[in-house]
Amino acid sequence: MKSSINTIFSNITRIHYFILLLFIVCAIFLFEQLDYYKKVEILNDQRVTVSKLYKLDEIDFDNQRAHLKTMIVKLNILEEYNFLNQNITKYHLKYENQIDKLNYLEDTLAKTIYKLIKLKDENISKKEKRKKKILYIESIEKQNKAILNHIATISNDLAQNNSFIFNILIKLIAITFFIFLASTIWYQQKLNLIYKDILFLMHLDSRSKVKDVFTSEVKTIVNKQKRRAIITDANTELLDPVTHINNNEGFLMEYTNKNLSKYKVLTLSIIEIDNSEQFRDTFSRAFTQAVLKKVAQTISLHVENRDIISRSSYNQFTVMLSKQSREEADETIENIRESIANLTLKTKITITGGTTKLETYLPLIDTITKAKTLLADAKNSGNNKILKG
Repeated sequence: MKSSINTIFSNITRIHYFILLLFIVCAIFLFEQLDYYKKVEILNDQRVTVSKLYKLDEIDFDNQRAHLKTMIVKLNILEEYNFLNQNITKYHLKYENQIDKLNYLEDTLAKTIYKLIKLKDENISKKEKRKKKILYIESIEKQNKAILNHIATISNDLAQNNSFIFNILIKLIAITFFIFLASTIWYQQKLNLIYKDILFLMHLDSRSKVKDVFTSEVKTIVNKQKRRAIITDANTELLDPVTHINNNEGFLMEYTNKNLSKYKVLTLSIIEIDNSEQFRDTFSRAFTQAVLKKVAQTISLHVENRDIISRSSYNQFTVMLSKQSREEADETIENIRESIANLTLKTKITITGGTTKLETYLPLIDTITKAKTLLADAKNSGNNKILKG
């Protein structure tokens, strides 16, 4: 099957959007790497501040205690907006518990230090004060050590989690680069085909052959260049008045007059516009007639002089193709379906059909009946498809 220019550019757009998405994901990973370093910096600040708390006077202690609380809030905020930890690693549950415990340990330490600071104002003997001071200091040292160990544990877990995320980031960057490289090579080849087709069109003459083109749209243009004019004064009574292609009588006339036995493969397809009754009720008569004309025109662009097309009923068309192989005939009818699906109108237009091989030694009505049966089966299984039989 020939490449479609529309499909090529659609795929290029999809690939670019996908690569953009990967870049955005990589950016998120890089941005949240910064959160890790901010957390480590805050934890180091906490370690230094906690180590000095018991040496401060009451005013400085209150200030540093408030500073510790602010840092706890910052640590929680950094984690709250960390997309990766919240949705991928699930580390946030463990981290939140660790920060809660850190907050608790610091509160406990602060209470003990506060008691030590207030000890000088207690109305007790000097001996009792010295005894209490020794106990408070021992308790502060233990609590201080517990906090520092806990901060080290948090830092270690953060480093392991960050290493996991960093490994994912490296893989993402590698995948993004590979997709970018592969897609660049792919669409460079496809654009090369389009460029060759443009050169072909620039030198198009009566001897040009369809097999020399690479894309379905250019194949259609070549066929159009070679196709005979449909409307003549001599055969207007055999034409459908809306679409200006054959009516049923015109179809039978062409079928009778042409020597079809010389062609290797003949196929007959009956296609029907999907949901035509629905949009006929929704839109004006002029619009529905415009749809019929557009569909007929699209079909005619894909056929050659030896082929026969007609409007066989309100929303049905008959297409008889003569090709070198069944695969070529099936490709053509699929191209017709895709081209109609890509029409730009007020509403989405699609067709459903049935296509079958035509044997000239059998009555034409038998082939038509078989194609209509395939059409009915295709409609029962959904729209916008061609059922082959």
